[in-house]
Amino acid sequence: MTRAGVILAGGRSRRMGTSKALVPLQGVALLDRVVARVAPQVDDLAISTNVALPAPFPQLADPIGDFQGPLAGILAALEWAMRLGHATVATFPCDTPFLPLDVVSRLADACADVAVARTNDRVHPVCAIWSTRVATALRATLEDPTGERSVMRFLGRCEMAVVDFSTRNGDPFLNMNCRADLEGAERVLAA
Repeated sequence: MTRAGVILAGGRSRRMGTSKALVPLQGVALLDRVVARVAPQVDDLAISTNVALPAPFPQLADPIGDFQGPLAGILAALEWAMRLGHATVATFPCDTPFLPLDVVSRLADACADVAVARTNDRVHPVCAIWSTRVATALRATLEDPTGERSVMRFLGRCEMAVVDFSTRNGDPFLNMNCRADLEGAERVLAA
């Protein structure tokens, strides 16, 4: 089975104060760290973003305007994967530099419309594999002006599997939301 993957980099990065995708961690942009971890796991890779990024992959704009949040990036990922003939697409946030090197295969082993990662009782809803079967329902949700924009609430309407990645050695899905998170990650990498 071929696999598609999309890195979600279309957020506003308010807490970071600048595009998280380009923020360096030990001199390497967060986006580049995520690419290095997920590119070997997929056959086709793209980036969901609303600004041009320096990356050698297709860049997908949100298909629904007015900044609808991560669900719009996931819809862009699903529709792109469908155009390429993929039945599923894996999604990852651009600010998770420690993703497991087997995250795609472990999520793909779950048989559900959506398989999401969990560590130590925390669900990571955008670290997931999505069946393209959910694209129509997701588009309808986003086109409804009164519709839900919460990823977790949308997942509640899907057949969902949760795949456990818990470890004693920190959270591999740790994301960088602010400068303090970066400082903590620097300490982890330096250890």
